[in-house]
Amino acid sequence: MYAFLRFGPEVRQSIAAFGLPIWPFCVGAALAGSFAFLAFSAVQGGGARFGSCLGASAVTLALLAFYARTYPSRELGFVIMFIPIRMAAEHALAAIGLVSLFGSIVSGGLRDGIAHGAHLGGAPFWGGVPRAFDAGTFQAKKELN
Repeated sequence: MYAFLRFGPEVRQSIAAFGLPIWPFCVGAALAGSFAFLAFSAVQGGGARFGSCLGASAVTLALLAFYARTYPSRELGFVIMFIPIRMAAEHALAAIGLVSLFGSIVSGGLRDGIAHGAHLGGAPFWGGVPRAFDAGTFQAKKELN
């Protein structure tokens, strides 16, 4: 919920500047997260036994990724095990990405109830969507007088 409240409005505003709604971004991230979760589960031998994961995990990381690519030096605050931590958005993204990667591959998955594979499923959105905006794939809406 923190990510939606913290990153959501600014990401929505950035995407809206190009005349696009945020829902395709969220749906795409959720679907990519579900596919990544299933792929990691299959590789780890879990297969469909663990079901799919269609929810906020990949969307949350996709929002963080978009935010970190757009505002890399902005400082974010987290509380982990009652310890407050502050770091730049790009460093927070790298740290969460590494934790998710570790959780996805170590000893067949941690089985800790966290959808690490779904977090990584937002990866295509981590760099791809902001780069598409930077490269001019989408044109900003012109203001109407």
